[in-house]
Amino acid sequence: MRQSRRSLTPLPLLIVVWSCSAAPPPVLPDPMDAVREQLAQANDLTLRGCYRCLTEARDLYDDLARQGFETDEAAAGLLRTTLLIGMREREMGLPGGGTFERSAALAGLEVSVAGEAAQAREAAAGGESPAAREAGDAREAGTAGAPPAAARGAAQGGETGGTPAAGGAAPAGPAWETFLQIAATTPWQDTGVPKDLVEENVYGRAIADRDRDAWNAVLQPLVPDDPLAAYLYLSLNCTAEWLAEQPPELAERLAAHDNAVFVRYRQARCTGEQVALAAVQTIEPRFSEMEFFLGQHALQQEDAALAEFHYQRAHDAWPAWPAPALALAEVARIVEDYEASLPFYDAALALVPDQRDALLGKARSLSYLDRSPEALPLLDRLIEMGRWHLAEAHFWRAWNRFNLAEIEAARADAALAIGYRPDAESFALSGQIAIEQRRLDDARSDLETALEIRELFCDAAFHLGRVHIEEARWFDTGSAFVRATGCYEETVHRLEHALRELRQDPGIAEDRRARLVQRRTAEIAVSRRQAAQSAYNAALGYYNHGTPRAAHRYAEQAQEHEMFAERATRLLELLAILR
Repeated sequence: MRQSRRSLTPLPLLIVVWSCSAAPPPVLPDPMDAVREQLAQANDLTLRGCYRCLTEARDLYDDLARQGFETDEAAAGLLRTTLLIGMREREMGLPGGGTFERSAALAGLEVSVAGEAAQAREAAAGGESPAAREAGDAREAGTAGAPPAAARGAAQGGETGGTPAAGGAAPAGPAWETFLQIAATTPWQDTGVPKDLVEENVYGRAIADRDRDAWNAVLQPLVPDDPLAAYLYLSLNCTAEWLAEQPPELAERLAAHDNAVFVRYRQARCTGEQVALAAVQTIEPRFSEMEFFLGQHALQQEDAALAEFHYQRAHDAWPAWPAPALALAEVARIVEDYEASLPFYDAALALVPDQRDALLGKARSLSYLDRSPEALPLLDRLIEMGRWHLAEAHFWRAWNRFNLAEIEAARADAALAIGYRPDAESFALSGQIAIEQRRLDDARSDLETALEIRELFCDAAFHLGRVHIEEARWFDTGSAFVRATGCYEETVHRLEHALRELRQDPGIAEDRRARLVQRRTAEIAVSRRQAAQSAYNAALGYYNHGTPRAAHRYAEQAQEHEMFAERATRLLELLAILR
């Protein structure tokens, strides 16, 4: 028995050795699988088309091109995304990226790009741009200078080979140059960008109008198969009216690119319809920039509350984008919530220092809040920079200087304001300044001009009555103050109606409602006092002129206000003696 057990011992060892030697070798992953996955991800992000999608896709293409993987397709994708990003930065108002210059460099082309020079100037003056902060610095060595050979081939050598990048192969050289020229005329979103860039929209439109037919001849054959060509075609031509006049064939050609959300975005921006704009974000939730454009649409429909809702969502998602911050400030100022506007003006100015719309808007809000010492430096800066908003800047500087009793300086600004904008407000302000300086002829002339321009101008009529008092022109005194009385009474009725609506509006936040109720209540009190004072002054004027019936009527009206009751009663007693 022992012998048989020893003879069986080696068997398990032999079995183990045999099983180990028969195991298959491990299968190593194909390194190209990751490359293909990265390329597919970049292509999909490009088709999704949101700004952040495009910048992420560009970085993926850039990475593949620098490593030498799928060079033709990666280069084609890099060209396309870079061009789309450049257009989107203009459509959104994200200055400072220099993206079109990079597109030209990648393509090995020397194309004069309108806007890049001013963009570079503004970026140098204001530090790093929102676009640069948002997208990151993707212009590294090897991509920001001379383009890789693969990129040059993709742009100039016809078909790239392989699967088309992001819905189509890179265009042949002449077509790509045309693509770049068209893209460079994309107008800047004018909210929040430096004014130099807005001015270049004029040049861009002139170039587009000049070359439109030639460019359309290049684009039209490419639109059915190339979503980028479709995007450029819409960008070059599209208005809601133009789109409505197009034959059905265009809709069919655009429908072929329904999977390219960036084409749907461009068509929605063309029509400007709320449903089309909202649908883009529904299809691709990362398209959060649509909130800003929905806010613009709401404001065009005079729905300030809805506009503010969308602008706030855009600002929350894009704190480094100047346009939503400035739009929120402007909406708050429009609804006269001046306190609420100030933080958003500050946010816009932090992103784009010396942005003129923000400087002026903040100065106006501070003026209405009776914070003249804070408003004046902003207006000084606007005037120092020159060219833009000079009429408004001089008017509001005159207004604030007058408010601070800097009379001679206010007079100089008021004269300049009239030169820029000869409107009722400018003449009325100039007239008030002239009264303080005892220049009665000038005051009368300015105030009468203001009333000729705007018949219902309460303050102008009131101050014209003051001039007539100084001149002892008693019947004219009565007439001017009667005019002011009716105007202020009408103002009271209008403000009371606005106050009732304000208290009943469920869409207004309680903190804003409280501020606006306080403001409206104070305005009503001021207008009532001004109406009573005007009535009393009218009564005095008629009394001095010897027109007792009219004097009695307006004295009784003034008697109803506690501030003038005692004086009006004494005047009525004098009138009773005359009877």
